[in-house]
Amino acid sequence: MAYVTYEQYSELGYSAVPQESFTRWAIMAEQTVRKYTFNRITDENITDMNRCGVCEIMDVLYDLRISQSPGQPITSFSNQHYSESYASPTETQTAANNVIMGFMSTYFTQEQLYRGIC
Repeated sequence: MAYVTYEQYSELGYSAVPQESFTRWAIMAEQTVRKYTFNRITDENITDMNRCGVCEIMDVLYDLRISQSPGQPITSFSNQHYSESYASPTETQTAANNVIMGFMSTYFTQEQLYRGIC
């Protein structure tokens, strides 16, 4: 069973991921959480706060995939003589990872994230 169902996802106010592809993105978000928590989160001990974190991560992963579809995100733009700068896929992935780490520290406790290092 997944950490979050589509019904829970939409009840919590999230809507980025369409229902027809929800299972795929839920699995990806769950695997991300498992990676950072060393499998400490299970279907039995997940909290509502943790579910919000899974939803946030799911939205980030989905938005990252959408932003990498044809074209790259514009990072800067100039008007006078027209200039555009685009984010590289590495920059976009790094930014997404930083956002995910922020959500992990916001929605998961230190005990859940503990890596055994003081």
